[in-house]
Amino acid sequence: MFKGLCLWLTGLPSSGKSTLALGLFKLLRGEGYRVKVYDGDEVRGTISADLGFSRKDREENQWRVARLVKRDLEEGYVVICALVSPYREIREQIRDFIGAESFCEIFVDAPLEVCKGRDSKGLYARAIAGELSNFTGLSDPYEPPLSPDLHIRTDKYTVEESLTMLKDFVLRKLRALYGRGKKVLLVLGMHRSGTSLLAGLLHLSGIGMGRKLLPPAFDNPKGFFENQAVYKLNEEELLPLLGTKWYDPIPLEREMFAGLPERLRQGALKILEEEYEGREVFGIKDPRLAILFPFWEEVLREFGAEIGVVFIHRNPLEVAYSLHYRDNFPIERGLLLWVKYNLCGELFSRAYPRIFVSYKEVLTEPVRVLKRIFEFFSLGRLSPEAERAVLHFTERRLKHFNFSLEDLKTYLRRFYPDLDFVAEIAECIERLSIEGMHHQGKEIDELLARLGEAYRKFRERINEVVHP
Repeated sequence: MFKGLCLWLTGLPSSGKSTLALGLFKLLRGEGYRVKVYDGDEVRGTISADLGFSRKDREENQWRVARLVKRDLEEGYVVICALVSPYREIREQIRDFIGAESFCEIFVDAPLEVCKGRDSKGLYARAIAGELSNFTGLSDPYEPPLSPDLHIRTDKYTVEESLTMLKDFVLRKLRALYGRGKKVLLVLGMHRSGTSLLAGLLHLSGIGMGRKLLPPAFDNPKGFFENQAVYKLNEEELLPLLGTKWYDPIPLEREMFAGLPERLRQGALKILEEEYEGREVFGIKDPRLAILFPFWEEVLREFGAEIGVVFIHRNPLEVAYSLHYRDNFPIERGLLLWVKYNLCGELFSRAYPRIFVSYKEVLTEPVRVLKRIFEFFSLGRLSPEAERAVLHFTERRLKHFNFSLEDLKTYLRRFYPDLDFVAEIAECIERLSIEGMHHQGKEIDELLARLGEAYRKFRERINEVVHP
């Protein structure tokens, strides 16, 4: 599992820590990472508002941040801390506390006179006048790092140059920790949501989905673009061992994947070696991946692949009707299955770079969607040949049901008022598709919090459903 990364920016007041932290936050958001920033001034106004600037209080301030960072890393965040943190001993203790592999000490360095000249708040002047005591660099020492992971001289480089250095360092570190040269795009989404169409388009664009794919079928005449061996492992081994089936609406929890037989992991690694070895970029599609993500993320990391997620969604009422006509499922079961796959997939994949697309936009504007995916994951340009193949492959007539979000809400009010959370989830995921993960953290976190509340309602409702 992606365990996150802590970037601890240390340096004199006004050396440029906050400027670089905010700039890096925006850049990493643009790469699809979940990012948090703990800035010294904001920390002092919130969780450390009761502390002063004695050595004891400074140490406590840093430890309060460190404890928050450790929690955030477990949730897969890249955490940027912009704190003076003047004492070398405390920084080293925090490195040990967080874990050396996940901690990077960034020395944001500028001479004292340069920092004085940048001080827009007038703090240095107040300290020199005796109005502020224990001021770092003047009346209190600053102990520079002896061997920082990165040393940035902000007096010698522009903000843009410093940010480029910092971003390049961080991305190299992330690749070294969580990927070793190979990249895999996991297509996540519920059955009947367009996963086959999207996988087919990626395949035509050069993102190989495997050597041996499932053949087309009456309900999928264009093909599934689903690896036979991956499908077989998921359907015939992994799901039975977890005590579930693909059509069981009861959600899976990450803890359920602990203690699975070693033969499964070895079998999955063998599949990856036989089907994808030698490919710099490849894709895997099976709707079951949305609920089996915790298993595959560990195997893919061991395989040395950097994980990216392409999440495709479709109106839940369209999915439920499609399942009803294909498998004779009750509409309610189809809706609950849609919730399970979308919520599990969204929750399990939060720590990874990901992009959300809708089935409707893939059908109507396939080239634009693919260009967006290629740009997001830095895959280069889509060739003219691939564009022509994609347009020839896509057929709008294959979509047989068409409902809007308002249609869904009206249907739920009339027939399933206790499933109102389905519309809430659909609306949140639609917003993620439209706005992407480039928005400011607060807005995305609010969406994810709404999804969490909907998940709670789903769990309550699912307890009333008869297990198949």
